[in-house]
Amino acid sequence: TNGGLNTFDPRTQTFTRYFQDQGLPGSEIAGLLEDQAGMIWISTARGLTELNPDTRVFRQVFSRDYGNPFRSNYFNMLVQDTHHNYWIATSHGLVFFDLKSNRITRFFHIPDDSTSLPDNHVQTLMFDDQQNLWVGTRNGIARFNEEQMNFTCPAAFKNHEISLERKQIQVMHQHENQIWIGTNGQGLYVYNIEKEFVTAFSNHPNHQNTISDNRVFDIFTDQSGVMWIGTFNGLNKLN
Repeated sequence: TNGGLNTFDPRTQTFTRYFQDQGLPGSEIAGLLEDQAGMIWISTARGLTELNPDTRVFRQVFSRDYGNPFRSNYFNMLVQDTHHNYWIATSHGLVFFDLKSNRITRFFHIPDDSTSLPDNHVQTLMFDDQQNLWVGTRNGIARFNEEQMNFTCPAAFKNHEISLERKQIQVMHQHENQIWIGTNGQGLYVYNIEKEFVTAFSNHPNHQNTISDNRVFDIFTDQSGVMWIGTFNGLNKLN
C-alpha cells in the first residue's frame, strides 16, 4: 500500500505491518515479487529491498542510503526470467540485473531510435508464455528482442484506429493467447498474439456493462479462469 507493507496470517486472521523503521527503504509500495529462491522483493518509491519471509529480515539492494547506481530511486516493478536474472522497471529506464555477477545493464529511450524504449518511465513488465519480455511505459509498449538487444512494437499496436502508442501503460496480463493491457486513463486493450489484432474497451457512463473506469490498475485470472479487472472506480468481473 502507500502506507507500508502488510502481511496476512490466515490462521490468526491478523495483519502484520512493516514500515521504514522495520527496514523498508520507503513506505510507498509499488510492487512485490517472490523469486525462485522464495525471497520477497519489494519495489518502493525510495529503493528496492529483499525480505526473507522466514526470518522477516530486510536486505537493502538499492536505496539512497545503501548505494544506488541509478538516477532514479523509484522502482515500479521487478520480474525474474528463467535464467534467474532480474529486470527492474524504474522511472529512469529499464534495468537488467545479473544477481550472480552483480552486472547491471541499463536501457533508455533514445530520440529518433524506434528500437529503443518508448519512454524512460517504465511502469510495468511481463513475460509471456514464450518468455518474451514486454515493457509498458508512460508512452507505449514494446517487446524486448533478446538477440538484437533492442525493442520492437508490434504493427497492430500502431493501428491509427486502435493505437497503443503514447498510451500510459499501467498493467499487463496474459490470459491464454491474449495480452490484456490496462492504461492510466485510456481504457483496456486486448492483443491477440496469434492473429496480431487489438481490441479496445472503454467506459461508457450510460452503459452498465462497460468497464467501470478507463484507469485500469490491476488484472487477475482466478483459479476458475474468471478474469477480474481493478480500476480507479471499482472492480469488474469479465463475462
